[in-house]
Amino acid sequence: MTQTISDNYIGIYGKGTETVFKLFDRASGSYLRDIGGIGRGPGEYLSISSAQIDEAGGKVWISTLETNKIYCYDIGTGRLIADIKLPYKAENNNNNGYNFVVDSLSETITVAPLPFKDKCPSSAWCQDFEGNIIWEIPEAYTLEENVLLTMQTYNNIPDTMDLCFNSNNTIQDTIYVVEDRELRPLLAVQFEGVTEPGHIDFSEDKIFRQPVLLPDYAVIKLSKIAGMTSKGPEYILDYEYLSSVVMDRSTGKVGLHNIVDDIMEWSDNDFTFSNGYLVRSFDAMTFKEAGSKALTDGTLSDTARERITAILSGLSDNSNNILMIAPSSSRFPVRCRTTSGIFA
Repeated sequence: MTQTISDNYIGIYGKGTETVFKLFDRASGSYLRDIGGIGRGPGEYLSISSAQIDEAGGKVWISTLETNKIYCYDIGTGRLIADIKLPYKAENNNNNGYNFVVDSLSETITVAPLPFKDKCPSSAWCQDFEGNIIWEIPEAYTLEENVLLTMQTYNNIPDTMDLCFNSNNTIQDTIYVVEDRELRPLLAVQFEGVTEPGHIDFSEDKIFRQPVLLPDYAVIKLSKIAGMTSKGPEYILDYEYLSSVVMDRSTGKVGLHNIVDDIMEWSDNDFTFSNGYLVRSFDAMTFKEAGSKALTDGTLSDTARERITAILSGLSDNSNNILMIAPSSSRFPVRCRTTSGIFA
């Protein structure tokens, strides 16, 4: 599941699956309401490709895989307010539709599609809520169509749209930024030889990558398949997290480093940064172990210690997942560890 976070809300949805966007109160974790619904009627959708909580504007914005629009919902009722038509039809694949960032103050939307060859004539553009283009970046590069290619926007940097590409099989894992009406590549890494666009390898030791952009660092998280667990008719992949590729944006230096959270003491490099927050989702059994370890070995504030103790006291193996959220500053809220010590 994918999370989008604001000061007072948490949104949960399944990217590319028939799951409804669910809104939660961030302070209490209480479920508030569904945003829209599954279906083909007014205000409904079949699969979400990207979503943003616009707390300042009192809205939730959603793009889907099956339509050429971005939908606007009232955050207080979950009902559809408007659908914003996009000027181009990018015809993206089943894993990724449009990535977008809404600025409610200027009433603009910056949009970027996957740059498939002979599809969308624009790499990115900015439009108003009426669908009029304000500026655009003409097609600057193209990729062969690939059903496994995804592009994530994490929104960790104000006034900057990050485009984090992840293919797992055919191209470099590349981070681009749309900034000051320009599209610039920031970090590109090729790990293995390319394969066919529709091929993915789930064999043991296969490397998987996840790029993410932060204010001071560009990071490509690395993991490898460590095995497969059977869960009824489904199979769940087990991952071993490896050192991450980390680029210091101020110096341009790149190296392999372990990113360590020494508050909750979880596994090295098992992290997510989104909407300016460090986010980690625990299932109930994992949180029992991690929370207990944090109480004895971690560096918790009094407030965090009280909160973890309260969660553990009412936790059962069948409880819902626990979401840990830590505000991100301009620097890493965790540490990067090398074999020679700690750097910040």
